Amino acid sequence: MQNRILSVTGIVTAMTYPGYQSRPEVTVTVDVEGTALQLVFQSRRTVNCIDIGQVMKVQGAVVKRRGVPCIYNPIYTIVRGHDA
Repeated sequence: MQNRILSVTGIVTAMTYPGYQSRPEVTVTVDVEGTALQLVFQSRRTVNCIDIGQVMKVQGAVVKRRGVPCIYNPIYTIVRGHDA
């Protein structure tokens, strides 16, 4: 999954928000067929439309961050909300 454009659908399993005086960056973990993919939204302190349990389609260039596949500032679509 390294250094290529990827378009996948997965379930949001975790979200991490920046702490006080931390770099503004929200990290969303998506489970894609049993593999954790991190989505990093740089220069953001919140992403209001994303929540745990939602199904998302994401697209972007995959790189490794601390050994984990990661997409920075991905293009995304909410496929199904957690209450559907």
